[in-house]
Amino acid sequence: MNQEKKDVISRLEQEIAKKGEEVPQKYMIKNDVISPAIDASANLWEETLLIDFNLISSGSSSAHQHELSKLHSALENWGCFQVINHGMTSLFLDELLDVTRQFFALPLEEKLKSAMEEDIFNGYGNPAIVLAGDKPINRNDRLFLTVYPEDQRNLKFWPQKPSRFSEILQEFSLNLRMMLEVILKAMARSLELREDSFFKEHGERGLIETRFGYYPPCSRPDKVYGVRPHSDRSSITMLLPDKNVPESLHILKDDKWFN
Repeated sequence: MNQEKKDVISRLEQEIAKKGEEVPQKYMIKNDVISPAIDASANLWEETLLIDFNLISSGSSSAHQHELSKLHSALENWGCFQVINHGMTSLFLDELLDVTRQFFALPLEEKLKSAMEEDIFNGYGNPAIVLAGDKPINRNDRLFLTVYPEDQRNLKFWPQKPSRFSEILQEFSLNLRMMLEVILKAMARSLELREDSFFKEHGERGLIETRFGYYPPCSRPDKVYGVRPHSDRSSITMLLPDKNVPESLHILKDDKWFN
């Protein structure tokens, strides 16, 4: 086994957790505990931040204009929204999550075929130790893959197992590309700008990257971050939450965290 793969293994949270040891100090928040999040009301996610993708896609109807106003308000006040009617079925998204779980459940030897190398932003592993500096380390493993443009893919990092992984990810990436264009154009229309204002800035060949995360069981969830508080570096993050972990995402607004 080469040194790069040994380095990957040394910082895999799944492997560390299997040993059943106490959480190492390098993961622990030093001077505080993680503040509990506030339960967001059903009204917030069912009405205020719920955007119908079909209605923002095109048209000039009153329903279209109303949905653009909701989008504008959600972005101005929260910086996020939840999308329905985007064209991907629950069955397909469940299958996407399922093949991801299957990948993380594979024997280590198989997963290491997709291990990160010098480019820590493609492949399987945990780059957190490299990136954390003097901050507490994120406790998660990830599979990070560039999916668009297709000629920018590094297929040696794409898992061969499960056998359906690549096929499903290809379909998912095509849907993400379509959604990105529609949402960027709708954002521009909601501000009464030229429709292509944001999409043109992003570019026809703007990168789309996917990240699948594995968070091992933790004995000190009050002192350890799965992912530290952060703002994403991407233009837009499209998040597919695991319905089996209903309170996994927290959003900061007015100095308070909301589920």
